[in-house]
Amino acid sequence: MSILKDRKFVADPATIVQSRASDTSNVLGLMYDATAEILGQQINGEMILTINQGGVNIAGGYHSIECRNNLDVDILNNIGMDKLPEGRFLMLKAQTAARNITLRHNAGGIGQMKLVDNANFILTGKRWITLVKNQDQWVEINRSYGDDFEDARDHLGVDSTIANKSITNAKLADSMIGKHSIYMPAGAILPTKTNGAKSKVTHLAGNIKSISTLDFSGSIDNKAQFSIAMPKSWNAGAVQFQLYWLCDHLTITNGATFKIAACSIGKADSFIKSFGVETSLTSNPTATKNDLIISAISGDLIIKDAAANKLAFFQIYRDVSDSGDTIATDVKLIGINLTYTTISATDN
Repeated sequence: MSILKDRKFVADPATIVQSRASDTSNVLGLMYDATAEILGQQINGEMILTINQGGVNIAGGYHSIECRNNLDVDILNNIGMDKLPEGRFLMLKAQTAARNITLRHNAGGIGQMKLVDNANFILTGKRWITLVKNQDQWVEINRSYGDDFEDARDHLGVDSTIANKSITNAKLADSMIGKHSIYMPAGAILPTKTNGAKSKVTHLAGNIKSISTLDFSGSIDNKAQFSIAMPKSWNAGAVQFQLYWLCDHLTITNGATFKIAACSIGKADSFIKSFGVETSLTSNPTATKNDLIISAISGDLIIKDAAANKLAFFQIYRDVSDSGDTIATDVKLIGINLTYTTISATDN
């Protein structure tokens, strides 16, 4: 049972479901019935009120409003509230979907309606509104636009150009296609056997941070390599890279030039394969000792024999003979952020 202040009781809510159980198409009907029970109106017959001189006198908590003289259009200015307790709820809807009944905001007089946004509201179609008695007026507390989605979006201030784009699994998948990145820390990058960069753990001042670094000399072309199993969703096109590094100079205004080349190796392929064409990146920071330096994003790097689901090998080296490489001492590589493009949302 549900107990209400101004009612002795209303029916067991289970009867509401039973009364509509066979009518699966009338979802709104179920909503109306349930709300009617809450508002204190029995569901045995819908209570219809016809507008008379711009007003109606309610007899319960839930009503369908009919236009005078069976017209299709009418205006409701006031709702009678004689002897109704303070805080009484009232739910209204149009008698038929074809009716257009304008509920006027602040029409004046006892029983006027104070509506959201200080604007009129039209009852039509499957719309409904809930009001509460507040002294000598009715105040809106809830409304539904039914299946009138455009007006509902306007009321909520939602951009229809966005709202009209239904979120389907396909569209959600499409939104995941595009640029992605993989970060490769220096600790996962191996020095080459000949002229390899020095793999170190660098302890920054005060032992605040300890990081794995690859130290590249300022006098010879140190090298290092790493590999990535490229995802099935990769488009096998160009990739780009961005470098994270630091230097222990007091002031850093010069640049360091790094070059990366890559190739792919598939199942049963030989590891004896040359790398592809190098892509160069010169990083020219303005920083102080041990500041984190993040380079610009490189141009396109073409992976030789590129294909999805292959093992891609990358070789990076510092080209100290390049005109852009003007730092005379070691620089410490912290990691490489590799960007690639996908053509599907998953690797299924």
